[in-house]
Amino acid sequence: MFHDFTPTGLSPKRRQKYQAADLYEHLSAAYMGIEECCNAQNRTFNSSHPDAVATLKALDSIFSHRLLNGEKCYWNFVKSFLSMSQQLDLQAEWKTKRNRALSLAWLKDGLNKHTLYFDCTAFSHCKPKILEGYYFKDAFMRNPKLVNQLLEKLDCLMNINFIFHTPVDTTYERVPIAVPSVSNEPEELNTSVPQLHSLRRAKILPASPFVEVPDVDHSELIAGDLPTSQSLIEMTRDLPRVETRDIPLDEELGNFEANHMTKAHHVTASDTVSEKGSENDTNEHMLEETLPEVSAEGHNGDDLVDSTYTVEDEEKAEEPEPEVAPMVDNFSDVHAADPIPGEFILEPYEVIELGLSIFVDQGERYRKSYSVYTDHAIGRPLQRLFVLTDRRVYVLSYKASEMNDAMEATPSPNSLTESRPHAEFRLHAYVHFSDIDCICVGIDYQVFAIECTHKKFSMSYSDHESKNLFVECGSIELTKQLLSSVKQAMIELIGEAPSIFTDGTPSSITLKRFVSRELETTNASILHHSLIYWLEYAGTTSELDALEGYLTFREVKHKNWIKPYGEWKYAYFVLKGCMLYQFVDSTCKFAEQKWNLRDFIETVGEVELRNDEQHVFQLTSYEGSTGFQFSCANMETMRTWIQNINISLSNSNSTPDAVPCSISISSEWILFAHEGANCAVDGFMRLLKKIDISNITSVTSVHTESVNVIVIEHQSNSTDWIVVRTLSELRRLETTFNIKCGLAVTDSVDEMHFGRDKSNILYKQCAKMHDFWRNAPVSD
Repeated sequence: MFHDFTPTGLSPKRRQKYQAADLYEHLSAAYMGIEECCNAQNRTFNSSHPDAVATLKALDSIFSHRLLNGEKCYWNFVKSFLSMSQQLDLQAEWKTKRNRALSLAWLKDGLNKHTLYFDCTAFSHCKPKILEGYYFKDAFMRNPKLVNQLLEKLDCLMNINFIFHTPVDTTYERVPIAVPSVSNEPEELNTSVPQLHSLRRAKILPASPFVEVPDVDHSELIAGDLPTSQSLIEMTRDLPRVETRDIPLDEELGNFEANHMTKAHHVTASDTVSEKGSENDTNEHMLEETLPEVSAEGHNGDDLVDSTYTVEDEEKAEEPEPEVAPMVDNFSDVHAADPIPGEFILEPYEVIELGLSIFVDQGERYRKSYSVYTDHAIGRPLQRLFVLTDRRVYVLSYKASEMNDAMEATPSPNSLTESRPHAEFRLHAYVHFSDIDCICVGIDYQVFAIECTHKKFSMSYSDHESKNLFVECGSIELTKQLLSSVKQAMIELIGEAPSIFTDGTPSSITLKRFVSRELETTNASILHHSLIYWLEYAGTTSELDALEGYLTFREVKHKNWIKPYGEWKYAYFVLKGCMLYQFVDSTCKFAEQKWNLRDFIETVGEVELRNDEQHVFQLTSYEGSTGFQFSCANMETMRTWIQNINISLSNSNSTPDAVPCSISISSEWILFAHEGANCAVDGFMRLLKKIDISNITSVTSVHTESVNVIVIEHQSNSTDWIVVRTLSELRRLETTFNIKCGLAVTDSVDEMHFGRDKSNILYKQCAKMHDFWRNAPVSD
């Protein structure tokens, strides 16, 4: 009788929330179980072992503890420390693009390949602002003490063999139960249809005419290699007539669509309808009116196939298309279908946002987009998005600051990550194809200008307006690819290619005048020109990294007149920046003492001791009452330590600021320069530095996953670092120095030089360097 009563006032069961310290205890308990199994016998641990699963869950709880998004998806935090190639490899190996799945995939992959310790080491050394963007204040990852304990535990886990298997590919290919036979008789229908994707077939099939098929005995179409089924024959004997479409039997759908995308204007529905002259076929006349309004789209591959495609048209498509209009440079060495570094692939929701808020005309179609810059040569680069549609070109930027880390395309078309924060676009300029008079390209294709007679554009750092829209690419291959796409789009819309001038353009004339004036010659030849980031170091390359070694030292107390000097001790010292660390020996990971030299030391100098240690230098504090004396093995080592400590005391920052500018190389000189804010109007350029090539002692090339650098060392032991945008630009600069200037270029990452002291120092410094090109600001 009381079955309708239910208890009230009971609190629902809530998931227990662990503190940061509890999570580390869970990891320690899981590791103890694994360690006991390893001591008993050497074995591997996979997802079926309970201790391995417990370890994985403990690490997952640690990295997802107190995330700002409230979910267990820490992939957005992790991927900021991984290169693009590492992200793509992880997605391909674990066959997923979801954030949560990628978070676990990164954990499993790190345990399998013993790389988790090194990734977490990068987390512990990152700036606090990065952690603040992903974790709450009481999160595990924002507790330095717990993170150091985690690193110790991960160091122990590197000795354990984990084998977490990657997901198995469960996709399958549809195989027909019977293979239709091919008959030589013309009246019989060839029913073999290529296995196409259902979505693609839905887009292709409606474009072909219907053909009625006579009654066919399906039992005769079954191949003799397969056993015939009487039940199958009985089921298919009385089937009604089938309406099929005439589909061209290309081996690959991509080749078929590509041929039609460029040759669709040769055969249209209107041609065949007019030839028939039928008055009753109203449907064909409706198709004639609608098809010409739809333009082929070269980016997404969703092209419409003409309904009157024949074998003769396919033969015509194989013939080369004549030039529409003569050009100075037709970019024949670049294919628009090959993605290169700098091509920016937008997500589908971003394309929809462009159509709703940015595009001028309704129905305007997105084609391609590229990551470009403006005002780089001025010294204040701004990152922009060059968007190409079927009618216009747009120069945009993101309003959200998170999009500073814009990802560039790699040789794989599907190279972008799945998730991206939603951001609104900001429109800076747009030009219709019919308003473009010509395109002027600068020296070495680093910059180009779209010239419009009836349209003017505002300049970022000037009150003037210009009829030229300047776009900076910083790469030859990117400029050629971009202009090739613009050319193709203009041909499809207005039937003619734009005039593209590559020699004698205003920007090239301005640059040649500037170089001739600085070199005091009438006609200076420019062997190389590029947009770069420039860093100038006052010291040698050996001073850019940590200085370390064994030293004998003692403490000095001048106020203690009874015992002013301490006893000599032997220890291992590391000087990194302005910090001096003391270790017991070179194998220790934790320092016994550390000093900030800028806060403690006022002077450093050599001292002479009688009947005592030799080659001694002394550090004196600001108060003058305390200090340290260090004894070196020889005079050269002592001078090296004194020189590096003086640099640490004099420099406020060990790494100079990168200067965005341009570089021009002649046969004898290297010039770093800035353009004026009104350079397009008055042609003013400012010289930053001029280097005599004869004073260069060595040229070293360094490239990592994120930066491409040329290091020039002079006779004065100073160095200049030239950071280019892409690897192809680095190779081009190497060729200029090696062949045109006669300077031998050393590649620090090849087998002959990798591992040497100087190469290691340069490579480590480049690995710490920011990617200046990707981190360029999006707003002024």
